[in-house]
Amino acid sequence: MTHAAPTRHAMTAIEIVVVLSIAMTLVGMVVPSTLTSLRHNAVRSGASSILDVWTQVQMRAQTEMANPSDPTPDHYGVVLVQENGRAWVAMIHDDRDSAALSGSPEQARMYLEAGRFSADSSKPAALRHELDGSVVVATADASGTWSVRDGVWVWYARFGSATPISSGDVANSAANRAAPFGIGVTEPPEIAATSGVSAPVLCHGLRVQTHDYTGTQGHAVAVSIYHAGVGVIEDQQ
Repeated sequence: MTHAAPTRHAMTAIEIVVVLSIAMTLVGMVVPSTLTSLRHNAVRSGASSILDVWTQVQMRAQTEMANPSDPTPDHYGVVLVQENGRAWVAMIHDDRDSAALSGSPEQARMYLEAGRFSADSSKPAALRHELDGSVVVATADASGTWSVRDGVWVWYARFGSATPISSGDVANSAANRAAPFGIGVTEPPEIAATSGVSAPVLCHGLRVQTHDYTGTQGHAVAVSIYHAGVGVIEDQQ
C-alpha cells in the first residue's frame, strides 16, 4: 500500500504580509533601543577618554620631578581640542598655556621621539584619543550657561602631588606656588581667600554630550576633576 507524499503549499500573500508586519514591528522595537545604547556608550567613552589621559598624566607627574634649573619646566598635562564639531584629547609635556596653543594645538609636545616628548607630529603621540563623531564637548561659563564651541583647553598636573594646576601658572613660572583648581567644581573658599596666585580655571564646567542634547533629550556626561586631583564622570541624561 502506497501513501501519497504530503502536499506543500506556498505561503499566501496574507501570510507573507503578516510575517513582514511582525518582523517590522520587532525591528521597530529593537533598533531605537540599540541606537540609544550606542549613543550613550559613545558619550561615556568620550568622558572616560578625558579621564584616562588625566590619570596617565598624574602617574607621570607623581613619578618624575621637574628640572630645578629650568625657570619654566615642562609639566605633564592634558590638551583638549574641539574643532568643527570633532574633539580629541592628548597627554602633553609642555610649558605653554591654552592661549599659546590655541592656534596650533598639534604643535604641543605630545609626540614621542626616542623616548622623549617632542613637537614633531610625524612621530607617534604618547597618548591621544579621538572622541566619537556623534559627541561634542560643552563648557559652562561662570553664570552656568553651557555652550558647544571650538577651542583648546590645557591644564597640568603638579609634580609630586599630581593636583591640577592651570596652564597659565605653568606658563608664568608660578607652578610651584599655584593653587590647585577644579574642573566642573566650585573652588573652596579657603583656597580662594589664601591664594596669592592668579589661577584661572580651565572652565566652570565640562561635559561630553550628543549633538542633540537639550537637557530633556539626548545624552550627556559631566566630567569633574576635583582640587585633590580625583576625576569622576556623572550621567546627566
